[in-house]
Amino acid sequence: MGFASGFDYRATPGSLVGFALAGGQTSYGLSTGLGTGKSDAFQSGAYGSQRFGAAYISGILAYSYHRMTTDRTVTIAGADHLRASFDAHNWGGRIEGGYRLATPVVGITPYGAYQAQWVRGGPGCLNRFSASISGASAGVRLPSGLAAG
Repeated sequence: MGFASGFDYRATPGSLVGFALAGGQTSYGLSTGLGTGKSDAFQSGAYGSQRFGAAYISGILAYSYHRMTTDRTVTIAGADHLRASFDAHNWGGRIEGGYRLATPVVGITPYGAYQAQWVRGGPGCLNRFSASISGASAGVRLPSGLAAG
């Protein structure tokens, strides 16, 4: 069960800004009643893009929050009830710039981008984990529907 919604606003003919919000919940149950679990999630993002003739620059910032709980019954030496509750936060961002080259046959857009993401597990997580990743990329964007030979 969940929802998602967003809004775009074109401030000028060459610019676009917007945001998005989403949330959801999942749950599960193990066979023979040995356990259950639940997860709640909230996500948000803000983005923008500005065109300068054939050139553009775009960016996005995002955040998500996850809350998980599990209940399990372990029957190795008797019956033990185990419960865990923990949360995790995720932040991310991306910036990208490119230039559309018009050819007589098709327009191609070389671009470069940098993005980063950071995840942190909160109280209840084993050893309160934290991880991050970042990187740059470059490529060429072709129109969708272009048939390759």
